[in-house]
Amino acid sequence: MEYFDILTENGKLTGEKKARRLVHRDGDWHGASRVWIVRRLPEADGSERVQVLLQRRSEEKDSYPGLWDVAAAGHVSAGDGYLETAVRETKEELGISLESGELQFLFCLKSESSWEYQGISYIDREFHYVFLVEKDAGLSGFRLQKEEVEEVRWMDAEVLYHRLKDGSIPSCIHWEEYERLYAVLAGKD
Repeated sequence: MEYFDILTENGKLTGEKKARRLVHRDGDWHGASRVWIVRRLPEADGSERVQVLLQRRSEEKDSYPGLWDVAAAGHVSAGDGYLETAVRETKEELGISLESGELQFLFCLKSESSWEYQGISYIDREFHYVFLVEKDAGLSGFRLQKEEVEEVRWMDAEVLYHRLKDGSIPSCIHWEEYERLYAVLAGKD
């Protein structure tokens, strides 16, 4: 059974640990790490095209099944840290080994959502610690954890920006998160 550290609404540890299903039943605040993987491709005119790696979540997931999401993400288990979780989830979900020094912390985003899946109500209150890593990898280099990830795909950062904005991509990516990432990638932040 997976346990999470319970946080205050300001993101501080309470000292309480709780089982995942109870955290989502009760709507307790907890932590999650989100990893954006990007690559830069040179263009003929000397500029570069930035692409982001997306994963399509497994249809078996109890949250957001089949939707496109950040390259890797996961809850922070009790006693673990955000950076440790980012490294672990990237290895588990994509088969990519990262060193903690490769990850750049970007920002923390407070997130609240609720849904029902197979007759069970979920209340998700999370602090998302968002990380960035630049890594040029071909799709054949990934070893996907099939229980978590259906497929991965590179997409131009600008294309994803417009598709998220107009709702033309089925995703669970938070607009505020991507808007802030896009500003970083464009050198505006």
